Amino acid sequence: MSIRLIILRHGHYVPGSGQALTADSCQRCQVRAEQLAIEFGAVDMLYSSEISRAKATAGLIAQGMKYPAEKIVITENLSELSSMQQVTYFIHLLVAEAAVQEYQNIVIVTHLPVIEKFMQFFTGEQVFVAPECGIVFKADSWDSLLESSPRISVVN
Repeated sequence: MSIRLIILRHGHYVPGSGQALTADSCQRCQVRAEQLAIEFGAVDMLYSSEISRAKATAGLIAQGMKYPAEKIVITENLSELSSMQQVTYFIHLLVAEAAVQEYQNIVIVTHLPVIEKFMQFFTGEQVFVAPECGIVFKADSWDSLLESSPRISVVN
């Protein structure tokens, strides 16, 4: 069984506008969700930062991937201010649960600094990620995701 950990950056927003996302960003999120559904199939679990722009993006991704919005797991461990220690802790909990539940595809909606921490965790190097892309980590199993270098690809 092949597994995938798909990490997406939240959609665009205008600070102080009172809206979680711009209209253009909402449309892009819906298109991205449909593309992900075609490429990867069903989502077993969807996690989001507790910040409104991430939650709004996660809701649109859930809708486009036919994942129940009420099942989205909101966590402060994915906040843009999360430390490397928090992200590492989250990764280990996530992998343990995914292995037990036999999940195949997990989607995470978070912030650019957290995506860079995921990259650092899996590559051992500080990597700067383009703001518009998401990252897919692929491995043969959840255990092997931690034990060896996963295959990494970019989602635009």
